[in-house]
Amino acid sequence: MNDEKDQYFYLANLGPEAKRALRFYEKGMMKESVGASERAKSIIERFLSIAETEGAREEALLLSDLLTHLDEGKQALSQEALDRYFEPFALRAMGQKR
Repeated sequence: MNDEKDQYFYLANLGPEAKRALRFYEKGMMKESVGASERAKSIIERFLSIAETEGAREEALLLSDLLTHLDEGKQALSQEALDRYFEPFALRAMGQKR
């Protein structure tokens, strides 16, 4: 089994963590939101180390900025938008096509 993780693996795992941060934020659970946001940013850092294109890097950095804004109490994300954004990556990581 290949233990090497590709960028789709990281993106598939980033989605749930980003959504968790937003869900905690919406419930007013700031400590938990910041914790989930920090975990998401850690995944982003790992993703950036292997991202294959400049566009992918820019998108990851944008999401990192949006998570920072969330940590600061400024919501610029919605659960629906995150679901739509991350679904293709999750499906690809599972070996499915949409």
